[in-house]
Amino acid sequence: MCLKPHCQTIIANTFTGVTIMFKYVQLTLGFILLSALGVHAVPSVDVKVTDEILRAADDYQPLGVNSFGDAGGIRQSAGNLIFNPGFEPATMRNLYRVLACGKENGKYWVQLDGPGASNHLLFTTGTYSGAAMRAYRFVDKQGKALPFKKATWTDYDKLLDASAGHHVLPLFKGHVLTKGTPGFPDGGWLADAKSDTYAGWAKLSKDEKNELKKTWRVFYDADVKLRMDDVVIFEQTMIWPDCELFHVRTRGKEQIDFAWSVTRGSARQIDAPTDTPDEMEAGKGVLLATPDDGGVVELWNKQFGATGRPDAFYYGMLDEGNTYRFEAWAKVQDTDTGRLIFGFGENRHDAIEQGYFGHKLEDAFKLDNTWQRVGYTFKAPSTPTQGGIYGAVLRYVGKGALLLDNVKLFPIEDESDIDKPFVIYKPLFDEMVNSQPTSGRKGACRFWAGLTEGRMEALCDWMPDNVILLGSSVRMRPHHLTTIPKALTILEATGDSAQTRMVPWIILQVMHDEDEHRQLVEYLAASYDPAVDTPQSKPMAYKRVKQRGHNRPWTEDFREIIIEMGNENWHNRAHTGWIGMGRYGHINGGGAEYGLWNKYMAGEMAKSPYWDQDKITICIGGSYYTYIDGKGIPHGYGYDSTIKADGAGDYHTHATYIGPRWETGEKSQSSIDDEGVQRTLYSYRPAIEREWSRHVKSQKRLLELGFKTQITAYEGGPSGFGYRAKSKAEEEAGEYYGKSSAMGTAIFDAWIDAWEKGWTYQCYLEYGQGKWWRSHTSIPMGFRPSPGFLAQAMINKTIANYDLLKVEVSGGTKLDLTHILNKRDRDEKAMVQTLAAHASGSSDYVAVGLANLSLQDDQHVNITTPLSSVSQVTLYYLTGDPRDTNLQKLSVQLKSKALDSANYQNGRFTYTVKAGSAVSIVFQK
Repeated sequence: MCLKPHCQTIIANTFTGVTIMFKYVQLTLGFILLSALGVHAVPSVDVKVTDEILRAADDYQPLGVNSFGDAGGIRQSAGNLIFNPGFEPATMRNLYRVLACGKENGKYWVQLDGPGASNHLLFTTGTYSGAAMRAYRFVDKQGKALPFKKATWTDYDKLLDASAGHHVLPLFKGHVLTKGTPGFPDGGWLADAKSDTYAGWAKLSKDEKNELKKTWRVFYDADVKLRMDDVVIFEQTMIWPDCELFHVRTRGKEQIDFAWSVTRGSARQIDAPTDTPDEMEAGKGVLLATPDDGGVVELWNKQFGATGRPDAFYYGMLDEGNTYRFEAWAKVQDTDTGRLIFGFGENRHDAIEQGYFGHKLEDAFKLDNTWQRVGYTFKAPSTPTQGGIYGAVLRYVGKGALLLDNVKLFPIEDESDIDKPFVIYKPLFDEMVNSQPTSGRKGACRFWAGLTEGRMEALCDWMPDNVILLGSSVRMRPHHLTTIPKALTILEATGDSAQTRMVPWIILQVMHDEDEHRQLVEYLAASYDPAVDTPQSKPMAYKRVKQRGHNRPWTEDFREIIIEMGNENWHNRAHTGWIGMGRYGHINGGGAEYGLWNKYMAGEMAKSPYWDQDKITICIGGSYYTYIDGKGIPHGYGYDSTIKADGAGDYHTHATYIGPRWETGEKSQSSIDDEGVQRTLYSYRPAIEREWSRHVKSQKRLLELGFKTQITAYEGGPSGFGYRAKSKAEEEAGEYYGKSSAMGTAIFDAWIDAWEKGWTYQCYLEYGQGKWWRSHTSIPMGFRPSPGFLAQAMINKTIANYDLLKVEVSGGTKLDLTHILNKRDRDEKAMVQTLAAHASGSSDYVAVGLANLSLQDDQHVNITTPLSSVSQVTLYYLTGDPRDTNLQKLSVQLKSKALDSANYQNGRFTYTVKAGSAVSIVFQK
């Protein structure tokens, strides 16, 4: 039977500014499904909800999110639209495994793995000279070094065999030799590449490169000889980087890019002077801005892009009609007076004359040589559709110099918000909370503030450290502006008790040291009694008390706080920031070492007198793959890590994505038609479902081995986007399918099934604005949610927080989809029911979730539940057609309506599920 064409629709691709025509094809069930099975009348399916509990409500958690809803070019969740507002120092850290070692001129040296001391010609001789250096070794139970195994693909043809690894042995905390050390005029960091460009380096022969790499050595001051595959971490903090520290190819710009363009005069960060008042909370740095010969210095901070631009998905705007506060702390230096003008404009020397897309939103203040907090409020004008890139502008007119700190641009609801250190941005907050259950527990929010080289002290402050980013220029800016206290403040507001709030899931970086991990424990969990405690005895607890205005620890306000050390560590530095503990680029390798690292750092955290093992939990990262060996041991990055962590992990985590995944090389679709929509409906079943079933087996075996570690999904949701698209068509198709209502149907089925398979927390990636995995269009363009995000909300509002019940499905259509699986997965037939059914409930409540995976047929469903009678039947559903998206307009919405409860007879109810759609039907006594 062929599908009758749906009326033709134009779909606007908002992220490229072009439109694409939807193609409707004559669709038969055989187009990807084999064939042979004819379809006749509308199928009738029997769904029996039993009273058998698959999982108790307390054994799994509502669906959560990653991040707080921001767009790429603007950070509303930070309560401040300014990038680099506090002019804090920049911290650099790099982790390597040792390849070779030796001794020369009386000093030990090491050669580093991967890009080595040159770091792809971003570093040069002297980059880390004088920097702090830590070294660690993976050892067996007796503390002896581990053996190596043959690995012809890697340097020196061997690799650490960590199968007998038991713990991490810290070797030393020392320094790379400083410049001027006898025999080492440039210090101990040697990385001469003999080329000023990467193109020049690329022209060298393999032998020439290898000979140069042998000279890339790091000499250090500790009298400890290292060995192959020891871990070394280098660290340094600077208020203003010296460009000479980095390779010449990073010096494409005359000035350091520190998130402020200096359109007139000059500026640089300096150490905070000693005369800053306490209420200013100056941190470690301020900005010194020096006027040009005309007596003017002008600074520009990029935020805004008109909604008609092709890149409008990335930028934000001021919210039309809202009131904003624009302020800074400032004083003059080497003069008695000057004038500071606040305003808006484009990135040009006369920026402030431009205004905000033609609107003059400026004010001026007289400064003297004492620190003042100056600022003003204004109402945002209408949102423009045309125009360039605009930003906030500060212009100083006068002699001497301007000292500046804590620049803030933020929305306020009333005058009382002006003096608050942080104001929650309501539109993002409300949308996040509205995706959660209306009562009871809420899911987790996994946030990325700690995945940075920045100091822990700064991560626990209102203003974070900067980091150094190297490319064709030297850039210095904060990695994430929504720091740990801001994130916890947002999450505290999501409920009225620890049991009703969203759970904080904090990602740290694996390079944070032992003391920093204990600093975090103190910040989260230490009590503070002003009668006996002091800022010196409990500095991190005191910091928290000043921020919150009371003495209660954060751990008392949440049912738990999850700590994860690093993100997707199985990349092992092949992706910037996803570091791991394995050899460079050894994808999915080094799981045992990462587990040992978790065991070590969790143990260091537990040494804190404020450690609370009931409230602070550890999550160990994992990846997609797993198998069980002949000895019954589960393997895969997360399982290897969990076993080696030896009980230190409360959770291990594996993403619940459906659709093509870029990390595994799965190709996105490249055309938009009904065939693609049907493929999208089968994004989960059978291929991904079979993969998740392997995790079920490995997790079961893990529990049988005595581990109590539960399985979570650090990320998940729709995938198949054009992150690595090789054509415009593939990019457009990926965006369309990933944000289609059909994908909402598929992920509705998948997320609930993951709960049934044993997952606890699951966090959507990503609650944010823009393209690819981000859940919404930008706020100026309507802040329209993707159907996947709406499917999550439907699950949370109907299925979550109840016992998951066994469902028996009979009748309907089953299809043999074995042929669409990878060959390794064809161990048994993949017979897939075109109607997926799930249920949850209690003694007086049953919710039945139904997903029709067929694009061709509506399905009549005869539902039987354990309830003898009901007084209410409510339908939750997504509006529109499975082909619809919200990319151009709001076509798909989550709605509910009452159904006639009189049709519920003898525990039975009949409902027709439209083709390609998902619904949740709630029965209440």
